Amino acid sequence: WLFHIHKKIKEGWLEFDTAMATPDMMSKVGRLGKILGRRPKPGPGQPGDEPGVDYLETEIELEELIEMMLQDLGLPNLKQKEVREAVIPKGWTFDSIEKHGIRPRLDKKRSIKEAIKRTEVLVSQLMRETGRNEAECRAALGLAEGDMVKAAGLLESPGPMPEAGDSSEIRLKSSDLRFRTLTEDIEYQSNAVVIAMMDVSGSMGTMKKYIARSFFFWMLSFLKTIYKTVDIRFIAHTTEAKLVDEHEFFHKGESGGTQCYSAYDLASELIDAEYPTARWNVYPFHFSDGEDWDVDRTIQSLKSVMDRGVATFGYGEIQTEYSASVLMEALRKDLSLKKFGQNGLVFFEGEWSKSPLLG
Repeated sequence: WLFHIHKKIKEGWLEFDTAMATPDMMSKVGRLGKILGRRPKPGPGQPGDEPGVDYLETEIELEELIEMMLQDLGLPNLKQKEVREAVIPKGWTFDSIEKHGIRPRLDKKRSIKEAIKRTEVLVSQLMRETGRNEAECRAALGLAEGDMVKAAGLLESPGPMPEAGDSSEIRLKSSDLRFRTLTEDIEYQSNAVVIAMMDVSGSMGTMKKYIARSFFFWMLSFLKTIYKTVDIRFIAHTTEAKLVDEHEFFHKGESGGTQCYSAYDLASELIDAEYPTARWNVYPFHFSDGEDWDVDRTIQSLKSVMDRGVATFGYGEIQTEYSASVLMEALRKDLSLKKFGQNGLVFFEGEWSKSPLLG
């Protein structure tokens, strides 16, 4: 849980400008403040001279909270923008009729209907031109095998009409034939996957992992308001990377050094095998303390991930007073990232292969 508080508050009887609640305050790290008083013990007490605190308690849906955050931050409503959609084949369907086609797609019922309509038009025309009755005109048209000129000649010749065959017989002409057209039936789905990567070496302590986890929670919640399906995959790394489950990702630490390229190489393999960017909106995000042992190779591996056409690549660097911004500084120089800051946070943005990179 993260709380964004604009004004000074009294939290735990200390004066803070902002407050952040950690899962169990396990880090015990915070800013020292002025002690305003002690929390009274339960039970009856003496009358006090300090003002009371009024508060309102309410419930709010996560989606509504995200919307409020976007408005507060001045971000656009991304729902109104186009997102890459996956094309899912569902088979084939007959969706239209044409006058030309191949025999296997002949629509017999529609073809017969067209022949009947044509015959009725010709019979009516013969009746008007010759003055004969319907039965005679229909019989003459049958004897003439549908030829209008021959049928008119038979009707205008003296003497009785020759015996006609079955007047209900329908003669098909090439102009009567109708063919069905096949169209592939597809479904459009907007899917996204977050590839969460994190350095789990000994320098990434509990608080750093908590910050990363908080970020991924809000990121996933936000993306679920945009996409129909959102997956998340976890890659943990030191000098080697591996796919892990969520619990191991946030709770297991290892000793050893840090080579971030191992995570990026594994992310590229995962994209190629399971999440091709033609069908998925891919969001690789990586958290580290920046102490990378092979920066040049890491940058090349990062570019390889972005060359695959990911939606956005994100890199978060959690520093302490004892750590150096090795990787972030290298990325800033190599990719010409723009730097800006607000409220004590430093942000970087740029792009590679037309994909945005945020830091």
